Amino acid sequence: MTDLSADWELLSRKAGTSSPGLFGTLRQAFSSSAAENAQAIITWTVRHRATGLVRRLTARTELEASVKIANGLFDAA
Repeated sequence: MTDLSADWELLSRKAGTSSPGLFGTLRQAFSSSAAENAQAIITWTVRHRATGLVRRLTARTELEASVKIANGLFDAA
């Protein structure tokens, strides 16, 4: 699998399957970008190479996931 960072390795990624709800539906209806609407939220599971710490984060793209990892913006446990 592709690594998102030098210090973190990707264990898995899983696309969200829940419905977007009323707010998500309205946001999609008024969004200016069709490509933005097509992207699903993905849950990424990564492990720190040195410590073995496993963390999760949600992101729409690999770039967004990489930025979140670099900034330590993981999902709450």
